[in-house]
Amino acid sequence: MLEQAMADPIDVVFVFASFHHREALELAIADIRRTLAPSTIIGMTTESVVGCDLELEGVAGLSALAMQLPGITVTPWITTPKKPVPISKPEEIPAWIGLKDDTKAVFLFADPFSTPITRLLPGRI
Repeated sequence: MLEQAMADPIDVVFVFASFHHREALELAIADIRRTLAPSTIIGMTTESVVGCDLELEGVAGLSALAMQLPGITVTPWITTPKKPVPISKPEEIPAWIGLKDDTKAVFLFADPFSTPITRLLPGRI
């Protein structure tokens, strides 16, 4: 069954790793890229890691979700303290993250303690 699923290309892989793996995350992502050859990898460190029937909180954990999305275009974007989302101008957010007229979904992974989500909502992401 896995071989059949792997016959088609992987479009995106989400990688969630606890901070314990922050120094090895680049190597883990390189292994995932080499093994699955996805078009896009989105990786981040998290406080808790969930996968299968496990929730790992405060301990080492890594989880990956690989998806085949035929007919879907994945357009990753990133924000940093040096390149923040323009929350003072919510009308600019859709263009800033590359929204198109046919965009159906946006995934936003953010630190819940420092991201002013209520200021992002008016941007209608």
